[in-house]
Amino acid sequence: MIPREHGAWGILTFSIALGTGAAPHIGLPLLFFVVAAFALFFARYPLTLLVKGSSKSRILFWEAAYLVAALLALLPLVLVYHLWWLVAFGIVFLLYLASYLYVSVKRKQRTEWGEMVGISGLAMAAPAAFYVSSGVWQMDALYLWLLGFLYHASSVFYVPLKVRHRTLPQLDLSSGRKWQLGRSLLFYLAVLGAIVLSLTLKDQVPSLALVAYLPLVVKSIQGVFYPSKIASVQKLGWTEVAHGLAFTGLMVAAYHITT
Repeated sequence: MIPREHGAWGILTFSIALGTGAAPHIGLPLLFFVVAAFALFFARYPLTLLVKGSSKSRILFWEAAYLVAALLALLPLVLVYHLWWLVAFGIVFLLYLASYLYVSVKRKQRTEWGEMVGISGLAMAAPAAFYVSSGVWQMDALYLWLLGFLYHASSVFYVPLKVRHRTLPQLDLSSGRKWQLGRSLLFYLAVLGAIVLSLTLKDQVPSLALVAYLPLVVKSIQGVFYPSKIASVQKLGWTEVAHGLAFTGLMVAAYHITT
């Protein structure tokens, strides 16, 4: 039983890559962490079905299997490598999971706020991977969560815009109509830019971190003011994967160039 949330797969993978790439070095503990992270991600799906009232034995089996795999991977990290801050991450993860299950049961996981809840939890993999890779807890690792969350949450506004364009009979839109369709995305970009600029000015994140968001800004402005129809939702998904890869690579480079 494997989750079919392709976007969530990408966010989790890129978050792990961001935290790992920003760390000064990596080692064997990272392998255990990757197993644990994906096991917990897999466990989220059958758990959601159980909370919604399903009690099929197959669902119970896979939920137990994923949780056991996560536990077996996490125990060496805590007991052998003494990465005790993972306990704190575990507590935060449980709070996230409770929030995710709530919006799922209420069938609000496809709303803007519901999707942001899901993204916020997946983005936690970045600071956790950084901690596991470096072996030392730094508060700066939390900025990796914020940087990743801000980027991936933009899809909550961009993807529906592109899907909306696909349903329009023609795209020769007036300026007012373009603004109406894209104002949420533009407002989000303004908030994102203000937050990241503030962090760079305070030297809390690398000054080159802003560069990592440039492809997103260009893509978003083009999407709002120069609308075009996507060939398919699948193609849009792969385009988002490519942009996520570019963001992750640029952000990792920003961390290493400035150190």
